[in-house]
Amino acid sequence: MSINQPLVSVIIPTYNRATYILDSINSVLNQTYKNVQIIVVDDGSTDLTYELVKTKPVVEYYYQENAGQGAARTKGLSYCKGNLIASLDSDDIWYPDFLQLCVDRITGYQLDFVFANWDQQNLQGDFNSFLPNNKTLLPYTSRSVDFWIEFSSTELRHIYVQGCPSPSSSFIVKKEFLKLGWNCEMNIADDWFMQLDIVLKNKCKAACLITPVWRKRISGTNICDHRDSSEVIEKLYVEDLHTILNAFNAYLTKPERAILSKKFIEASVFSSFFKFRKERDFKRGFRQYMSSLQIDFLYTTKFTLKYVMYRFKRKYNLSKL
Repeated sequence: MSINQPLVSVIIPTYNRATYILDSINSVLNQTYKNVQIIVVDDGSTDLTYELVKTKPVVEYYYQENAGQGAARTKGLSYCKGNLIASLDSDDIWYPDFLQLCVDRITGYQLDFVFANWDQQNLQGDFNSFLPNNKTLLPYTSRSVDFWIEFSSTELRHIYVQGCPSPSSSFIVKKEFLKLGWNCEMNIADDWFMQLDIVLKNKCKAACLITPVWRKRISGTNICDHRDSSEVIEKLYVEDLHTILNAFNAYLTKPERAILSKKFIEASVFSSFFKFRKERDFKRGFRQYMSSLQIDFLYTTKFTLKYVMYRFKRKYNLSKL
């Protein structure tokens, strides 16, 4: 292998995905880029995952008691030999040129990480390019060159404070930036936490491929996509975001902290009212609401009034007034 063909270690965390796991593994084996190490970390599966993975002798298989996707990825990282790290979810599929395009960009342009657009499965089962629906990345697409958009360190901070545009299956990064692995406390946002850790603590250069080169499938066991909206809001934008705010407080600028705080407050207000109205869980609802008041009393009050007015208009069909 030449210096421009570095080893890519691919971590595939999985939990009871026997239906999909071989498709994901085969999508790595069928890459035009061949210098890969494939690591499957089984997060306590009780189906036929082990038997299926063992039909692929080239794949390294490791088992752990169920501890979540963040813990599985981090365990996989401990076995990685490559200087470039990728993590493919076990129900996703890379198109054959995914790795070649991404590795060529990192090595050819001295980048720290890259991520790529994908085809997202909708509720009807059809696949559509995700990027046109991403409001954070869309303003940058006009300056793409050869279907790639490069970002400065400042732009990366702005993008990732807004949210996570690069789920695990889209993302390839230099190993040196993954000293801590993935945060095992995250319910959903282990990717977002890891990527914020990179862009907030380092002056990075990165790029995004706007051509879809992988496929994200939706199944009944997806970490995020199978949950209803109220659960996603509570797990991601209340619990996970609260951890993110505490972890990165010293690295955030005042405007960045304000953006994340507002996301947390809005989610907390919604979630607390949902607990009051639907679940009758007044204790947890009150505790969530108080946490938002402690972060920003004035904005919490303002948003509460706005939310109550929205609920009132919706209930009495006054939205046109």
